[in-house]
Amino acid sequence: MHTVQKNSVVTISYKIQEIDGELLEESQEGFPYLHGGYENIFPKAEAVLEGKTVGTKIEVDLAPADAYGERDLNLVRVESLAELNIPGLKLGDMLEEDDEETGETIIWRVIAMKEDQVMLDHNHPLAGLGIRFSGEILGIRSATAAEIEHGHVHDEHDSHGN
Repeated sequence: MHTVQKNSVVTISYKIQEIDGELLEESQEGFPYLHGGYENIFPKAEAVLEGKTVGTKIEVDLAPADAYGERDLNLVRVESLAELNIPGLKLGDMLEEDDEETGETIIWRVIAMKEDQVMLDHNHPLAGLGIRFSGEILGIRSATAAEIEHGHVHDEHDSHGN
């Protein structure tokens, strides 16, 4: 019988809830991740899954620092609505910006609007929340060499050569 260990691909159904029970996210059909410190799942949840077998159910409460992080006010900024010049911009909209240093895309969420100003937030929407992560192991298999090299699970459509 297979157990969850480093370089296993683990498929888990899961729920992410606020500590008070409000459902935030759920996957019944299963989410495959590469186990063993690849940061594909919350590290404390990964530690609880270590050594477990198919059918095992887990539940772990995570402080904000162990989940989506603390809110960082340095990741919040105020911009002029006129300078953004985005017709129809509304609360909750997501804006993309290219980071000139890294070339990566930065996502900003509109969290407040007042007169001619808009407040943008780059924090994860669940930053600052303690959560309860619960799940059930649906499957375990050995990772391929390519998955281990790339640090994530490949599906049948994933054939990149990184």
